[in-house]
Amino acid sequence: MTTLTMKDRRLWIAGVAATVVLVVAVAYVSGYFGDGPTETLIPTSPEVSSPEG
Repeated sequence: MTTLTMKDRRLWIAGVAATVVLVVAVAYVSGYFGDGPTETLIPTSPEVSSPEG
């Protein structure tokens, strides 16, 4: 069993944190949490990007 030094542990935690932030950001942009910025950033259809009435 290998023991992580303090520097390795910090790098590992930073990597995990960056991965989590990236996954959450992608999920937010794709509209996973409900009303994300998908309508403004990635208009899927003209009906979505232009309000009617």
